[in-house]
Amino acid sequence: MRFGFRREPYTKLLVHQGGEVYLDGEPKVDVSPFDDPYMREVEHFDGAIRGDHALARDLADARANTVVLEAMHESLRRQASVPIGS
Repeated sequence: MRFGFRREPYTKLLVHQGGEVYLDGEPKVDVSPFDDPYMREVEHFDGAIRGDHALARDLADARANTVVLEAMHESLRRQASVPIGS
């Protein structure tokens, strides 16, 4: 059995509705079995290497993510908004 960050065999998702004022007086909490996203990523990559399926993301997606991350770092450095791709 795999466990989450706090060793729980489940994941809790607290759903906020309407800011800090909860509908019906209480927040909604969804509980589902724990799923390790890192392990799923590794298993997906392994399957692609073995030829079981194609990668879910391609090189163009990786480049687009890099552009966004570079803009984010530049925005932090400048302490101002930076257009994507500048």
